[in-house]
Amino acid sequence: PGRQGARAEGGREAAMAEARNAIDLYYLQKRGVHLGPDNDGYYRFTLKVPTLGTLGSQIALFGHRVKYGLLNRLWPASPLTVVAVIGGVTYGVVTAKGDSWVRSGWLAEALWRIDTSAGLYLPFHSQFPKSFRVGYLASAAAFVGMLGIISVERFALRLLLSWQGWLFGAESQLGQWMLKAWGVGVTLLTGKKNLTYAFDMSLPILPLPSLKDTCATYVESVRPLLTEEEYQKTLQLAQEFQKNEGKTFQRYLRLKHLFSTNYVLDWWEKYCYLYGRTPIAINSNYYILDARERPTLDQLQRAAGVIHHMLRFKDMVEAEKLEPMVIRGLIPLCMRQYERMFGTTRIPGRECDTLEHTKFSRHIVVCSRGHYYKLDVYHGAKGTMLKPYSTEEIEQQLALIMEHSKRQVNTLPSKNSLGNNLMRAARIQSFEDLVVLDSMREKSGSRRGLPQSTSMASFNNATRNAPATPPAKYSRRGTNIAAFTAGPRSRWAEVREVYFGDGVNRKSLHAIETAAFMVFLEDTHYTTLNDRARSLFHGSGSNRWFDKSINLVVYEDGYAGLNCEHSWADAPAVAHLLEFAFLSELIDFQNKTPKRSPVTGEASDTVAPLSSDEAVPTVVANKSLPVPRRLLWEVDDELQVAIDQAHQFANSIIADVDLQVVEFLDFGKGFIKKCRMSPDGFVQMALQLAYFRQQGKFDLTYESSMTRLFRGGRTETTRTLGAESVAFVEAVEAGAPKEEIIAKLRIATDRHADKNKLMMAGRGIDRHLFALYIVSKGMNRSSDFLNQALSVPWRLSTSQQPQDQTLLRKFLPKDVSERFVSPGGGFGPVADDGYGVSYMITGEKHLYFHVSSKHSAPDTSSEDFVKEIFKALRDMAALFK
Repeated sequence: PGRQGARAEGGREAAMAEARNAIDLYYLQKRGVHLGPDNDGYYRFTLKVPTLGTLGSQIALFGHRVKYGLLNRLWPASPLTVVAVIGGVTYGVVTAKGDSWVRSGWLAEALWRIDTSAGLYLPFHSQFPKSFRVGYLASAAAFVGMLGIISVERFALRLLLSWQGWLFGAESQLGQWMLKAWGVGVTLLTGKKNLTYAFDMSLPILPLPSLKDTCATYVESVRPLLTEEEYQKTLQLAQEFQKNEGKTFQRYLRLKHLFSTNYVLDWWEKYCYLYGRTPIAINSNYYILDARERPTLDQLQRAAGVIHHMLRFKDMVEAEKLEPMVIRGLIPLCMRQYERMFGTTRIPGRECDTLEHTKFSRHIVVCSRGHYYKLDVYHGAKGTMLKPYSTEEIEQQLALIMEHSKRQVNTLPSKNSLGNNLMRAARIQSFEDLVVLDSMREKSGSRRGLPQSTSMASFNNATRNAPATPPAKYSRRGTNIAAFTAGPRSRWAEVREVYFGDGVNRKSLHAIETAAFMVFLEDTHYTTLNDRARSLFHGSGSNRWFDKSINLVVYEDGYAGLNCEHSWADAPAVAHLLEFAFLSELIDFQNKTPKRSPVTGEASDTVAPLSSDEAVPTVVANKSLPVPRRLLWEVDDELQVAIDQAHQFANSIIADVDLQVVEFLDFGKGFIKKCRMSPDGFVQMALQLAYFRQQGKFDLTYESSMTRLFRGGRTETTRTLGAESVAFVEAVEAGAPKEEIIAKLRIATDRHADKNKLMMAGRGIDRHLFALYIVSKGMNRSSDFLNQALSVPWRLSTSQQPQDQTLLRKFLPKDVSERFVSPGGGFGPVADDGYGVSYMITGEKHLYFHVSSKHSAPDTSSEDFVKEIFKALRDMAALFK
């Protein structure tokens, strides 16, 4: 019925509804129950019962949650302390004399009356010995008392952490004494060796700014971009907004703020990231580079070492043994972003994506030469706390995969392996705008009366002039399937629903989506940072699984890096992971004798062939470890067309990327500090000067600032452009005296530092404006002020990357530690006609810049902008020489 309805214009909506219902039933089936119509006119009801092994895993997971939920609830006390206190109090009360206060005081009398009243409804209560009743009443009172003390300590800590005055320091002697007293209080209440999420209940809630402050700050921030007439109009819009619809929107936000731990977090994740329909490759995902030097040139040794230490980090996160991050050695940060670091995948949807997280994932997926392999990386099959494979064991398994992938012949699958073709051919016609049918009918010259959808038209426009894809035979074995993750989200959702909902494709996709992370073993290498950054950023468009939270890429020369999906967390959390893995690996190489390269000769004790292949591996395998399993794909003609089009589209957006990664060697933060300025503010002012020199104008500038001082905090926007930065740039360009330029530079950098501190203190405006806009859409009320505020493009989007988030460098010799520093990573431009600039202030003597833009923008050039940045830095440094 769905197929016939799709062919008639009047039945298209019914067909689409049927397709969505089928997807709803599929997700219902995942929860254990399946209900749906059968082909013979009957309804089928299926109940899925877990096996004993699955049930055991679920029980273990439940026990893990209960254990750490209890530990976090009792923090800052430990269970042992609570038990000891309860036991001591109970013993003291039971053995006390009858006329003592603990036995006859007002509290004892009240508890006894409550227990007597409750006993009227409990059988056998009257038969309990008096000493037994005294014992459990004392235990209950002690437990409640402990909970009260814990709550008071947490409340006191929250009060202390709610004060952000420490960010701005204290000038008077009294203020300094108060600041020291505040620090002592925080130290006493935070303790040492805390669980990862121990501070969650004590962190303050992100404050909701006042409507007046947000509007005033916004108008001030855009004033350098407006004429006097435009400024007065914007000021009038802000005033009318505060008097009219703004009040209503703010009331709704107050209610949400009152009943949520973070008034903007869920909306930010959903509408800023998951609701977007544009490709996440380049537009959302980001990359992180390896250090300029690496501990080994052996690809498999390097991959195995990094994987092993990433698994160690994963275990610490899952066991909540990773120490919470603190700044200035005292102030705790929210760690909730780490919870979804591993085993998380962004699932495409027709209208909105979702994030699926697999707790305690025990395998990774390795891609070698376009072939995917499921690799178990833990000893044992069930449980929550298993032992990960050693570096040597992982290397042996990777060698098997590498050898196996080299022997694969990319031939077409037999017709017998495509058992579901007829079923899929029928089902696909229920989706009138699916890329496959449009393309195949275009090639055959017949549209069969099926109109092309708007989304399909835009997709074809993007792919029409794209570079040619590899021959079909190369794609037939699934080597380019990852290109779907680089394309439009709705298109990927459509293809996923049809071709990856059952059979071997569903199993292979499930293995990828539930993996802890992805690993790509590249059979190439790059001689420059720029080329390696481009490879990490987007690859070929089909050799990165952009939906996965983490893609680890290891090249044949031993260099490595990451490509990460952005919606689940921000870059500092991933940078923490990478720093831990890279430095731990480096410490291993410093402390251990270098081991031999993997054995690759013939041997008599070879393992069984992987998958169903008949060829025998030539690499010696460890028989105690399960053999990696090749993930297979069924690719029929229709799916092949979809793969080719997705690859073409990926190539088209890749060709538009203009990325430059450069190192500035003239000076670093050491020189800037000698000038008594903030290194971040100094670089930001250099970017303002460089941008004005190239563009001849000012534009809104975005710098990401963290709000993790609050529960569930992620980021806020520091609006770099302001009256102070404009005055500095104009003074430079006007050739003002050096003393005047330096004075204005100091004012601009100081103002920028204050802005960053305000953002960290939760006093930003952009997340507030965003939340107000979401409320306006929810109420179906338009606001001219909000429409204007959120329509101004961020043509200069910037971010400084953190470093030294671990203490591992102290275990390395100083010369080694200084050589092995990551240049950081980068991201794409926020505006199509703008720049994305990521910079790393590494060490005392140099800076790294990652500058991205698009070739299609006529007024941008990353190479030219880099030159302007370098010139601006040198001109600014010359002021102090």
